[in-house]
Amino acid sequence: MLYLTANTTTSETIQKISLQDNESNPTEFPFELICTHCRESHDSTITMNAYEKVDISGSKGEASIVVRCKFCKSENSIVLKIIENEFNCLIDEEEGKTLQTKRKKLGFKKNLIDNNWILLELDCRGCEVSKFHPELITFNVVLKSGSILECQLDENENEWYDYDEDAGEEVSIIDFQFNIINNKGK
Repeated sequence: MLYLTANTTTSETIQKISLQDNESNPTEFPFELICTHCRESHDSTITMNAYEKVDISGSKGEASIVVRCKFCKSENSIVLKIIENEFNCLIDEEEGKTLQTKRKKLGFKKNLIDNNWILLELDCRGCEVSKFHPELITFNVVLKSGSILECQLDENENEWYDYDEDAGEEVSIIDFQFNIINNKGK
C-alpha cells in the first residue's frame, strides 16, 4: 500500500490546511505512473478522485481509475482513499500523541506515524505511482483570524505566501513537501 504524505512549515497565523474536496466538487489528484509489468512510464499524467469508481474488467471490484499500459497492454488500477482531509497546524503535544495512537490503531508503520499529514492511501495493482503534482490541487487555509484563503502551489515551488487583511499579517507555507511512502517495514 502506498501513501501520499505531506510535511510543511507554516506561519503562526495558520490554524489548519485542508483539501478543497467534496462529492459535488471533488479534488482531482494528478499522478505519474509506471507499469510494474514492463517498467515503462505512462505517457501522460493521470488524474483521479475519491468519489468516482469504475469497474475492473474481469472482476467484481471497482477502482478509482483503470488504465491500460500502451507497451505491454496490461490493465493497471488504483483505488484512492482520503485518509486525513485536513492538517491541524496548531496541534499540541497531547493532540500529537492522540493522532499517533490513532494512526497506530489504523495499522500504520513507524515511517508513517510521525508524518505531519497522511493525505491519501493508494492501492495500486499493476502500476506504481512515481510522482505527485501538487500544483494542480487547491487547499483551503484556515487562519487564526477566522479567514479562509485558497492556496495553490506554483509548479516546481514548495511555498505559498498571502496576506490576511483581517489580521493585517502575512501568512506563509514554506517547505511544503509531498512524499509517496510504502507502508512496509518500520
